Amino acid sequence: MAALTQFPLVKGEDKCSLSKAELTKVKKAVESEHVPPADLPMHRGKTPLQSFAVILRRMRHQKMSSLLVPLAGEAVAMGDAVLFGKLLDLEGSSLRMSGDFMITGDNGAQDALLDCCLDAGSALKMTVHGRMLGGGGGGNVLLFVDTSNAQLRQQWEADVKRTYAAWAAAKFPGQGIEATVIVPKISAGARLITA
Repeated sequence: MAALTQFPLVKGEDKCSLSKAELTKVKKAVESEHVPPADLPMHRGKTPLQSFAVILRRMRHQKMSSLLVPLAGEAVAMGDAVLFGKLLDLEGSSLRMSGDFMITGDNGAQDALLDCCLDAGSALKMTVHGRMLGGGGGGNVLLFVDTSNAQLRQQWEADVKRTYAAWAAAKFPGQGIEATVIVPKISAGARLITA
């Protein structure tokens, strides 16, 4: 089977590190009754081996997340905004439909919103980091944005709302979907971190 000699788990990888004998063993295990039902969204239309690859990628995300979250906490405790932003982006890229966990729905709303936020920041030469938070439909996006220039941040927000509204109007005509920005308030137990 050609699928056994090439079993990519990540974009860019062209071969699996398992031997052919190990892959045969995995294939037999996957083709047993321990395969997810074919009607689950992440497994619809996939072979048992492809379903197993989805499960492995999601497991890899969860393992990486269990390492990244404590590091992000340490970055905040040290006041290291740059490291925190990088860790947020790293986990966020794994959550995307193109990543390991594929948390966003097939409608692509969260990926599109995150793209609008990151692209608007880049166009304004502004530091913006983010990740999806889940939640069906449009879902939510957590952003870490440089707010040192209030006028620039307001321009960024306006650009995000405009470009996301254009995306949503093309994807879901007549539904009036738009981005809402909620700025958290600093309270007990939380503090600002700066670069």
